[in-house]
Amino acid sequence: MKNIYSGKMSLNEWIRFFIEFIVSNDLSEELVGSFLRHLADLGVLLPFDGDIWEWRACNSEVELKNLIAKVKKDLESLCDSESGFALPYFIGYKNLYKKSLQFDDEQDTPIKTSPKINI
Repeated sequence: MKNIYSGKMSLNEWIRFFIEFIVSNDLSEELVGSFLRHLADLGVLLPFDGDIWEWRACNSEVELKNLIAKVKKDLESLCDSESGFALPYFIGYKNLYKKSLQFDDEQDTPIKTSPKINI
């Protein structure tokens, strides 16, 4: 891959970027595309112009290592939020804490829980 990037790329370029540097290596391009659309719903990957998408607060050219670091930092911050609880299941560069899901049998809706800590 090239060394200088823009925070603006086509969806296909973002897919290739995420496959190479961010997500688990067993994810298909189709699944990564869906993951990126989810990131758009979360407000970190923004539609810019036609097929061009922009990473939030990264609208200038940056070195590859800086773009990777920015994306990782933003994703890790999102993992700690209510809306980003599922992101660790897709991330492949680091083993992040995965919140368990339990279902409420009466409503068939997920209940997010954290492990109990014994003191």
